Parts: sequence; structure tokens; C-alpha cells
Amino acid sequence: AALYKVGDNLGWNLNVNYTQWAAKYPFALGDSVVFVFSGSHSVLMVNEIDYVLCNIHNPVQSLLSGRAITLAARKNFFICGIPGHCITGMKVAIYASVASSS
Repeated sequence: AALYKVGDNLGWNLNVNYTQWAAKYPFALGDSVVFVFSGSHSVLMVNEIDYVLCNIHNPVQSLLSGRAITLAARKNFFICGIPGHCITGMKVAIYASVASSS
């Protein structure tokens, strides 16, 4: 299984196009992603509706910086939990295929 750093060298920050970033990689179930960020950001795993609406009040899970999370679902949605950040584009949807990328 592969490990991906969200945003590559840019990490988890404002002013990064995470839609473009996610489109570059063939994510598969069992792969892992890691978010690297400072204290001025956070990562919330959310459902699809909360992803679209940038709702930070109903997270499935809150993630720590540098801690890898395994893609266990076909659709995986992450947003920054700091008010105003998700709306400016600090969010990423990661779609995992059934086939392994390794």
C-alpha cells in the first residue's frame, strides 16, 4: 500500500489546490494519507454533505498532524476545522479504488 502526503511539499495549508493534488494520484483502498500542518490549521474527516457545506461541527474524526490515516472507504472527505478555511478551498476529497496501487 502507498503513503501520500496531502499537498506534497506544500502540506496542509491555505492557497493550495487540493482538487488538482488529488487528481494526480491513483488512490486505492488500504493506501494511507498523512496531513502535515501547523497549529493554525486542523483536519476533520467529515461526511460528503458536511464536506460540501464546510460544516465543521459534525466531524467523523479529528486528525493529528503527521499521523497517517488509512483509506478504508471509497469516498474520503477532509476539511480544515478552522472557521473560514474550508470555504476558501482548504478541503480535499480522496476517492479510493478497490484495486491496490502497490
